[in-house]
Amino acid sequence: MSLWQDTLEFLFRVMAQRFCAIWDPFRISSFATVFLAACLSLPSNAARADEPDIGPVVFTVAVPHDKVSLKQAHDAVVRAALGREWNVQDDHEKKVVIHLLHRKNEATVTFLITDESIEAHCVGYAVDKAGNREKPEQPTGWLKYLERDITKAINQAAFLPGK
Repeated sequence: MSLWQDTLEFLFRVMAQRFCAIWDPFRISSFATVFLAACLSLPSNAARADEPDIGPVVFTVAVPHDKVSLKQAHDAVVRAALGREWNVQDDHEKKVVIHLLHRKNEATVTFLITDESIEAHCVGYAVDKAGNREKPEQPTGWLKYLERDITKAINQAAFLPGK
């Protein structure tokens, strides 16, 4: 059992002991069983070992779903990344992963694309001259340029169709 499951079980036992003296034990037992089952079925927020950390959300670009298709949103992300000389590591319809190692920074940006938004997550590091990671650091300038390029491409697709 994980730590949070152990904690919930402990709290449940304390709660049940205190309420059993006041309430009908059968009713508490039924309530406690349902409560415990519901708590144990909640998904854990901890990252699974087989899923890489995609980092925090660094920006979100709204997609006017009535004017821009999922493919157009995806293409806007890929074009912006390639235009800024990022390396595309993973390219799927709803997820694009890009990477860049340049001078004193390294970053991996994961884009989650839906009909309504493009959400960018970033894991970034400062690196030494040999390219070794030193400390976590978000490349805010790089991210600002990506956000600007993607926003521009989405607006062009929405309001200048055919261009």
